[in-house]
Amino acid sequence: MFAAEGVLWVGEIPDHLVANGRDASDHLRALFSSFGEIVSITVRTKPGTRKSWAMLSFTTEEAAVKAIEVGVTVDAEEPGMEPYRSVKICRVPVGMLTQNHLSPD
Repeated sequence: MFAAEGVLWVGEIPDHLVANGRDASDHLRALFSSFGEIVSITVRTKPGTRKSWAMLSFTTEEAAVKAIEVGVTVDAEEPGMEPYRSVKICRVPVGMLTQNHLSPD
């Protein structure tokens, strides 16, 4: 059972997308908007390599499922580097939201 239709957890966000207080939501919106209309994006920045994550809400369940099936590729940090094949994307189980497992701390 999942928390809400159309809601995804996006993990292992590359550090360069959140470095120096940068808000990764615009970049994530550009990466995921091809799957469907996005209602909201909440990014949580955590210290450490690829520890930041986001909650992304689509208007439809179909868009969320398509995002998981297709995945995304994130640009490399610097020219000449290999791009990240994808960030981690998964559905949000009900218990994670109700038990506060997704708190920003």
